[in-house]
Amino acid sequence: MCIPGSLARPLLLRGAAALTLGVLVGVRSDNGGPLRRIAFNGHPPHQVATLVIGWSQDLPGQLQLDHAVPLCVALTWASFNMYLTNPDDDETEALANELVEHAGKYAVESYHGFGLAMQALCRARRGEAEAAAATLYSGLEKLSAARYGVFNWILQAELARCTAAAGRPRQALDIFEAAKINLDERQWYAPELLRIRGELALSNNEGLAVCRDYFLRALDLSARQATLSWELRAATSLVIAEKSLEKKEAASKTLRAVYTKFREGFDTFDLQLAMQVLNGSSSQGDVVRVVR
Repeated sequence: MCIPGSLARPLLLRGAAALTLGVLVGVRSDNGGPLRRIAFNGHPPHQVATLVIGWSQDLPGQLQLDHAVPLCVALTWASFNMYLTNPDDDETEALANELVEHAGKYAVESYHGFGLAMQALCRARRGEAEAAAATLYSGLEKLSAARYGVFNWILQAELARCTAAAGRPRQALDIFEAAKINLDERQWYAPELLRIRGELALSNNEGLAVCRDYFLRALDLSARQATLSWELRAATSLVIAEKSLEKKEAASKTLRAVYTKFREGFDTFDLQLAMQVLNGSSSQGDVVRVVR
């Protein structure tokens, strides 16, 4: 859908105002599409961000500076939302790179830190766990210095996950615990926090019962929140972790029920892994890599 250039400014101002006020509109389509989208006058955030970028590049220097923060806001939500919902890592990374460049140019440290964090998540998806952990740590330092905490818990959890994937499970658990993440608080990304904590329990040999409890809590909460993508990840992790044939079959039945709710996105990593798990072609080592 093409948005006329004349709508760029009002869309930007409305989107920035909504984000500043914390107006997050949750949308889950019946066909199992994106689990969350930000309300930019009804348009997908990455679409608006692309529009705003092109519009702002035609402004005089002073006006570009005046609009530095709103553009950072648009790029922040667009990149994170695309990371969660879009299989195109190149497009996600392009938005993250744009954010780092723009925030760095105007010394907007908080958003520069978030851009680094998004670059790190893209690197983690490519399997560069060691480098991703280092970059993500740098981004979190900037976010902490700027007292920007909107994404703090989920980014800290991702840092722990990357550290575990790099072969340092004990350090990963220390990172998660040092972040003082409240797993009982009902954040919109709470199911994923629980699932990542279950992965860390598994990699630190805390016992299958402990891991299972985290995964089941993630499943239950994602079902109640109607966040189908989180539910798929939790169900996948549970099947991979289970040992006994009876429990694995029961977990597989749950995963299959979640999988059949999807009508698109079968080229995404999560759905491909879920199908591999259902076909019996995955291993416990895949648990830490469920998010790539």
